[in-house]
Amino acid sequence: MRQHLRIQQACEEVVCCNVEIHRIHTAIVDEDCHFSHILKDLDDTGSPLLVAAHDFCQRRHLVNAQVLKCIFQVYDLQGFTGIPTHGIRKCAPTTNVIKQDFSHLNFGEEADEDANDDFWEDDTCADIGTLVEFISDLPCSQL
Repeated sequence: MRQHLRIQQACEEVVCCNVEIHRIHTAIVDEDCHFSHILKDLDDTGSPLLVAAHDFCQRRHLVNAQVLKCIFQVYDLQGFTGIPTHGIRKCAPTTNVIKQDFSHLNFGEEADEDANDDFWEDDTCADIGTLVEFISDLPCSQL
């Protein structure tokens, strides 16, 4: 009886994992689309926050690429029973459906941080970097 209950619980857990991996994949796609719109808006207005926001978005993109690599590995598992694509968030604009391409990224290789060291010498840019860090640490609320 215990073994039967454990197997039943394991099957339920597989369903939960399938749902969660689908949600994570969808969240990554939505975030990438959101960042693209933010960067475009900052670029159009000529905002001084563009450089800091681009740096933040690039770092998030690299982290998300690592997570997507793991998600795609799960999709390739022989016994995977979920949906091997991203979904569409409720109340999301239809323009959020994009195809992500992370093939240009080299997983496992560290970025060259020395190239940007001279840039951060300026006090203004350091202040913007601090502002972006503060904003990125704020809790996200869903609309």
